[in-house]
Amino acid sequence: HAKELESAKKAHSDEVATLKNDLEKLRGEVDSKDGAIDSLQSQVKSMQEEHTVVVAKHEKDGSTMRDMLASQKDDLSSELSNTRELHAKELESAKKAHSDEVATLKNDLEKLRGEVDSKDGAIDSLQSQVKSMQEEHTVVVAKHEKDGSTMRDMLASQKDFLSNAREVHAKELES
Repeated sequence: HAKELESAKKAHSDEVATLKNDLEKLRGEVDSKDGAIDSLQSQVKSMQEEHTVVVAKHEKDGSTMRDMLASQKDDLSSELSNTRELHAKELESAKKAHSDEVATLKNDLEKLRGEVDSKDGAIDSLQSQVKSMQEEHTVVVAKHEKDGSTMRDMLASQKDFLSNAREVHAKELES
């Protein structure tokens, strides 16, 4: 019985020693795993911080770019609006200049038409006057020719009379 007890104690002692040895190995493994966990947790924390920094920088850059784009859009909208306004003013100015020029030309045209009408009236009047003077001239020339003919006849008649009177006078002198 003592042997059995001894044997049981030895078996128990061996088993306890084996279990303690296994326990020590497992504690070492747990400690090693705790170290790996700490290292991984530290790495995760570092990556989270880096991610936070990258995200914050990305958000800041994105915000800056959005602000720049909005500013450029505002600048372009303003420039486009100014260009449209300038073009509208230039177009309005060109239309007014064209309208003024057309009005001036129409006015000049009306004046010239008035002058043409006036000159047509003067021409008609002068042509009528010329025709009247030509008719009067024709009447005067005809009267002058008639009077000239009458005078020539009278002169011839007086010449004949004088000639006859001279002949009569000469005959009277001879007698």
